[in-house]
Amino acid sequence: MRLKKTHAFIYLSLLLILFLFHLVNNYIVLYYDETLYVYDLYDYFDMSIFARRVILSILSDIKSNIVRLPELLAIHQYRPPLFMIVSGIFLSFFQNPTIDLAVMSNMIFMLILLFSIYKIGKHLCNQNVGILSAFIVTMFPGIFGFSRVLMVEFALTAIVALTFVMLLLSRNFTNRKYSVLLGFTFAMGMLMKVTYPVFVIGPFLYTFFSFFRNVQSDKKIRHTAISNLIISICIAGLLSSIWYLSSSELALASPRHWKIPASSFTMPGLWT
Repeated sequence: MRLKKTHAFIYLSLLLILFLFHLVNNYIVLYYDETLYVYDLYDYFDMSIFARRVILSILSDIKSNIVRLPELLAIHQYRPPLFMIVSGIFLSFFQNPTIDLAVMSNMIFMLILLFSIYKIGKHLCNQNVGILSAFIVTMFPGIFGFSRVLMVEFALTAIVALTFVMLLLSRNFTNRKYSVLLGFTFAMGMLMKVTYPVFVIGPFLYTFFSFFRNVQSDKKIRHTAISNLIISICIAGLLSSIWYLSSSELALASPRHWKIPASSFTMPGLWT
C-alpha cells in the first residue's frame, strides 16, 4: 500500500512538472511574441470579454443580476458558448485582461488533456505508458502550437480525450458513476463545438455494439448497461439542449449559419 502511494505521488509529480513546463513555456512565448493575431482570435477574445463582463456583473450582485445569466447562452449566434465562458471565468481573476491572458486560459484544457491521455495510457497498459503518452501527445506540433491559440480547437481536443477516458472507465456502460460522468462530458463537448460528435461517434458505437455482442446471455448486466446508457444520453441531451434550443430561433431565422465550414471538422493535434 505504501509503495503504491509512493508510485502515485511520483506519477502525479511528473504530470505536474509537464504541466508547469507548458505553462511557463507558453507564458514566455506569448510575452516575447509580437506576431499580430488574426481576426478569428480577436472575435473569440471579444466574446470572452463579454462573458467576463456578464460574470462579474452577476457576482457583484447575485440577487439583482442573476437574470443576466441567459446572456451567456447568447454570446454567439451559432457557436456554443462553453469555451468563451471558461475563458471569461479565467479573465475574471484579472483586473486588466489582455488577449495573451485569454490565451493562457488554454492551460485549463492542457491540464484536462494531460490527465486524460495519462488515464487512457494507464487504463490500456500501465502508468509508465500513461506518462509517456501524455508527454508525446502534448509535444505534438499541433497540440504544442495550438495551446497558444485562442480558438476552440485545443479545448475540443481536451474534451474529446476526456470523453474517451469516461468511455473506458464506464466499462461498457456497466459502471453507473462513470456513465453519468460520460453524460456530463458529452454535454461539455456539445457545448464546446457543434461538430464534437464526429470525433467520438466511432469509439462510442464500437463500445456499444461490442458490449451487446459479448453479453447476450447475461440479462442483468445488459439491463444495467442499457439503463446507464439511457441516463448518460438524457444528461447529455438535457444539458446541451440549454444552448441548442435557445439558439434555434436565431439559427432558423438565418439558415446560412448552419453552413459549417470544412475547417470545423479538423482537430489540431489528433490528426498530426
